[in-house]
Amino acid sequence: MSYEVLVRATDARRAWSVIQPLICPRDAREAKMCVDAMSAIVECDVVDGERVTGAVVRQKSKWRHGALISGTSVTTTAIETDAENLRATFDVDTESGDERVSTLRRYRGSTDVRQVDDDKLAIRMRGEARIARASGFTGKLIRDVMLGAMRSQMKSSLVDLGRALGSGESVSA
Repeated sequence: MSYEVLVRATDARRAWSVIQPLICPRDAREAKMCVDAMSAIVECDVVDGERVTGAVVRQKSKWRHGALISGTSVTTTAIETDAENLRATFDVDTESGDERVSTLRRYRGSTDVRQVDDDKLAIRMRGEARIARASGFTGKLIRDVMLGAMRSQMKSSLVDLGRALGSGESVSA
């Protein structure tokens, strides 16, 4: 799964400094900013913050449902910033959930910012999910609901990030 939004360019590093706290909060202040700015996030707590490399974050999404993820999921983030990369990677571990009801086993994704041309930046979100094998009608229905929820959250997050930069345009797959 991959979606991106194009925004009017300022500077890629300035754009990153605006969106990084929203996608990878590293302290209580940034966690509050995340909840306030990101429409899909209803709760966010930084468990173990690291100023440079990332954090371990507990988030609750409005798209989350007990049938999809049972128990608490933990997201480990890593930030990569160098001359060529402005990227945050996410590893969502739901292994502690009840496997009898949890459909999502693990999710790995990334968000990156890159210059498209002189007047446009692209913010791209990518993700891969490991999903429990659907058996029967109910299992397949839950899997389809989960995939739809993941798509919806990625799209709404990109819209929110574009809004934070003051210039969000359309989201494309």
